[in-house]
Amino acid sequence: MPPHSGCSPFKLIAVLQFTTLAPFNHNVHNPRVIGGHNAQPNTWRWQVKLKDYDSYNDGSYYHMCGGTVIDGLYIMTAAHCILSMEAKLYRVVVGEYNLYKYDGSEQFIRVERITVHPGWNGDLGKG
Repeated sequence: MPPHSGCSPFKLIAVLQFTTLAPFNHNVHNPRVIGGHNAQPNTWRWQVKLKDYDSYNDGSYYHMCGGTVIDGLYIMTAAHCILSMEAKLYRVVVGEYNLYKYDGSEQFIRVERITVHPGWNGDLGKG
């Protein structure tokens, strides 16, 4: 997997897709994860956080969805996560370990372009 140390913008590809992740084995218990455990830092480097700009409240970005790095420039997320086609309204966060605490490992990268799968019709019931 290419390193993510640069601040080049990501292109966001939104498709309605479910991803199967490989299991991992360690013994950190988390009651919020049913039948699972917390991941260790830096073990799921292809997972990212998608943040959306909140113009109605304080004008900051807030967590809205997860995504997957599919190469050095592209992130894939679920199509229903894309509420606007304006790329400037989104940020991708790589290196995040704890959603509730900034620990310095995070990199915040702007989205350059959004591409929604042409077969997506907006109907979650038929996704």
